[in-house]
Amino acid sequence: MGAILVTGGWGFLGLNVAWSLANRGMRVLLLSRRSVKVPSFLASFWDAEIRGVTGDISDLSSLLGLMEKHEVESIVHAAHYQFDVSGGKLPLYEALKGNLIGTANLLEATRTVPLKRVSFISSETVYFGVKDAATLHEDLDLPLAGEADMDIAGIKRLGEQICLIYAQRYGLSIPILRLDRLYGPMSHGRRFPIGTMVECAVANRPCDVSHVYGGERANYTYIKDAAKGVALVHLASQLEHSIYNVAAGVMYSYLDFAEGLREVVPGAAITLGSTMSPTQREYPPLSVARIQKELGFRPDYDLKQALKDYTAWLREGIY
Repeated sequence: MGAILVTGGWGFLGLNVAWSLANRGMRVLLLSRRSVKVPSFLASFWDAEIRGVTGDISDLSSLLGLMEKHEVESIVHAAHYQFDVSGGKLPLYEALKGNLIGTANLLEATRTVPLKRVSFISSETVYFGVKDAATLHEDLDLPLAGEADMDIAGIKRLGEQICLIYAQRYGLSIPILRLDRLYGPMSHGRRFPIGTMVECAVANRPCDVSHVYGGERANYTYIKDAAKGVALVHLASQLEHSIYNVAAGVMYSYLDFAEGLREVVPGAAITLGSTMSPTQREYPPLSVARIQKELGFRPDYDLKQALKDYTAWLREGIY
C-alpha cells in the first residue's frame, strides 16, 4: 500500500488528518520543512502508519525524489504559507511563492508520477463578498475580491484556480475542500478566542475577552469532524464533484461557546464584549448538502460533545 503525503503535516489540521487517516489503516507521511517533536497522541502510530519527512514543496526535483522514495500515491495539500506585509511573518512575495509555486509543483508531480489524487485544502474565506445567499454552497459565483482576510482568501482562490486548470487539462482527481473556522486539540493560534476560553476554564482561571463581541455568529467545526470530512473525500473511490464544503453546517456565537463551557466546566468565568464592531458582518452557514448526500458525512460532535472532548484532552495533557 502506498503512502498519503500530508503537506503542512505538522499544522493543526495536518496532525488531525493524519490521525483520522491512520485510524482508517492508511500509511501517512507528514511533510515539514523542519523536524518537529512527535505529538503524544500520534505516538502509537509513529514509525508504523505515520512517519515524518522533511522537505520543501517549492523544490520540484526534491519533491519528486521524496515521492518516489516513500511510494507516495496521493496527497492532502494542507500547507499554507502565511504572510504579513508589516513583517510579522513571511514577506508577501515569499508567501506567494511558497503557496502558488508549491501548489503547482505538487500538481506537476502528480501529473508526472502519476498519483491517484491531490486534495486541496481551501477555506470558507473564498466566499467572503458573496451577496444575498441563504447558504454558502459550492456552485456560487465568487467575487473577484472579498471584504476581509485577503491574505487567506486571495491565496486560496488562486490555489483553487490552479487545481481546476490542472484537473481539466490532465484529467486529474483534484478535489477542493472548503473548510470553515476550526477549533479543538492542537490549536495553538489565537485568531479566535475559543482556545483561550477553553484553556482558562480547564485551568480554573477567569477569562476576560471583553474586547470580543460575544454575539458574533460564524461557521465553526470541531477539528476531528473536519479531519473526518477530509478523509472521506480523499479516500472516496469516485467523486461526482470537484468542490466540497467540509463543515458542521451550524452557526455558533462566542456566547454559545461560553454557555457550553459553563455546562462542561461548572463555574467557568468568561467575560465577553457586548458591542458589535461596525466592520463586522455575519456570513450565512456553509451548505453541507453535497458531502452529506454523496459521501454520507455527518459530524460526530455537537457543541457540548466537542467541548467535553476538548477539555478532557487538555486535562490529560495530550500533546
